[in-house]
Amino acid sequence: MKKQIFLMGFLVSLAFGFKDISADEVAMFASSGDALIVDVRTKEEWEQTGVLQNATLITYFDNQARALKDEFMKSLNEVTKGDKNKQIVLVCRTGLRSKLVAGILDREGYKNVYNYKDGMLNWLVEGRAVVKKWK
Repeated sequence: MKKQIFLMGFLVSLAFGFKDISADEVAMFASSGDALIVDVRTKEEWEQTGVLQNATLITYFDNQARALKDEFMKSLNEVTKGDKNKQIVLVCRTGLRSKLVAGILDREGYKNVYNYKDGMLNWLVEGRAVVKKWK
């Protein structure tokens, strides 16, 4: 049974070029500065809950859940300077939207994409630090 579960997990990891990560792993990336933390939520969500320290704020979906792919990709390209090998950690409210964006970045050729699988709701429940003011 363990062998089957391991094999299934391995096959799933091959299907997607991104990795789901935990709050502890997000905190590690955020404190090290080794990765670009991208919060894909809306401005209203950022204002309501705050954001991770040093997060780059690039909305992917508008308030009506319409994708803003062209605008998002343009902004991301500016921030990464076109480096598709840059480590990118994606954050949203629950981990669902960021997972969708991670899949899109994978298809766009980004190599080191991580999805915070539990989202900001979990981050806040765990009492982790956020900032309410940003540039």
